[in-house]
Amino acid sequence: MSYLSKGDSWPPTDDDRKRIEKYKENKKLFRGRHDEIFKDVQRRLESSDQKAMTYLVANYCGLLSKLSADMLFGEQPKFKVKDEKTDSKLQELITQNKLYTGLYESALGNSYRGDSCYKVRYARKNKFSDERSIIIESQNPNYFFVEQADDNIRQINRQIIGWDFMKDMNGDDIEDTRFLKLEVHEPGKIFNFLYKISGYTVQEEVSLDTLYPELDKMQQTGVDDFIITHIPNWRDDEVFWGYSDYLDIKSLQDEANNRISQISRVLDKHADPKMKGPAEALDEDGRVDVSGSKYFPYEKDGAEPGYITWEAKLEMAFKQIDYILKMMFLVTETSPDAFGLSESNVADSGRALKYRLMRLLSKIARKKRYYDDGIKDILYKAQLMDIYHNKKKYEAERPSATWRDGIPDDSKEEAEETEILDRAKAISINEKVRKNNPDWSEDRIKKEIARIESEIEEQQSTSPYTI
Repeated sequence: MSYLSKGDSWPPTDDDRKRIEKYKENKKLFRGRHDEIFKDVQRRLESSDQKAMTYLVANYCGLLSKLSADMLFGEQPKFKVKDEKTDSKLQELITQNKLYTGLYESALGNSYRGDSCYKVRYARKNKFSDERSIIIESQNPNYFFVEQADDNIRQINRQIIGWDFMKDMNGDDIEDTRFLKLEVHEPGKIFNFLYKISGYTVQEEVSLDTLYPELDKMQQTGVDDFIITHIPNWRDDEVFWGYSDYLDIKSLQDEANNRISQISRVLDKHADPKMKGPAEALDEDGRVDVSGSKYFPYEKDGAEPGYITWEAKLEMAFKQIDYILKMMFLVTETSPDAFGLSESNVADSGRALKYRLMRLLSKIARKKRYYDDGIKDILYKAQLMDIYHNKKKYEAERPSATWRDGIPDDSKEEAEETEILDRAKAISINEKVRKNNPDWSEDRIKKEIARIESEIEEQQSTSPYTI
């Protein structure tokens, strides 16, 4: 059995190539390498009269991605199951794999790419480790491909991880042969292949023993499903792959950089003005000494030595930058308040701030829908794989999730709300403790509830009015 034949293309489709190129382009935007993306900038920098131009980058794209990740995972969500034994193992899997840190990093990439992937596997953590464990790790979407059904783009028949690389096969320390390594995933199974490749064209299949002597041709995963979970940033019902947060702002980002760079160029140019004065100031070579060691006399009605200055009327340029920034906020569903740019000098209450960030919170809620489903799938598959490979004795459960909104809590407002509910006898001790201590563990919550109930019982027993 072979997945590819000689002459086949890799990546498999033109759409996949375009998707990967878009990932690479957006990564440069995220990292502030805008001069490598915007062609007009490259043209201006290469022109003879602007070679010394400083290109300034106001990296709104990168800031937008960090804001999204902070709102999603700056406050950790909680994933738990009902059974205590299963929950204990679930929390162990989460801790061992540093899941929350990985999710934050995934959210950054998801924002600029439009896609993130997670893979669950049973393997050694590195080549120096003898012990195998359940590994939950981010999978780079650059190397992730899907084989879709002809009549339904959301129906996936196979998942494929494929990457190409160079190897020295002649022993001369020169990498001379390009290989393509494929993992073809089916529910419950992984098939491994190795090919030689030239450009985008497959040459021939070679034995896994060539580079991977310990790798089996077929591996059992222990999970009757795909072990890779795709999490789109957001998407509509006509596509499989997600949309990037940069979809609508590239031209605005380009113009913002351009305008700021032009203002800088104008100010640099006129910060070092040219001199004017009588022709007698010139020496035999047509140059003038501006060191200050010479004094140029002039007639009362003659030309007075001085500097040529220009009043740079840049108000419109700054107004355009403000307008561009407002448009960026608009098309990215973001509020200036989220960046600390509020025009109000009054400290808002938590409720007022949420109203001002309503559009942003709706955007983050949209992202949470995809991550909520994806993370629950990942953790459920990790439990199944742990039971299968490590022979563990517990029942796997799909966890429930508790999400935070990413906005700093207003403790005064929360205390007032709890007090109102308490007066109306509309909240239990259990709920009060959970509501006011969302970061506490279940064990600590139970101890606090028991302490409060004990104090209440003691107060009632010692009250002189107790009957």
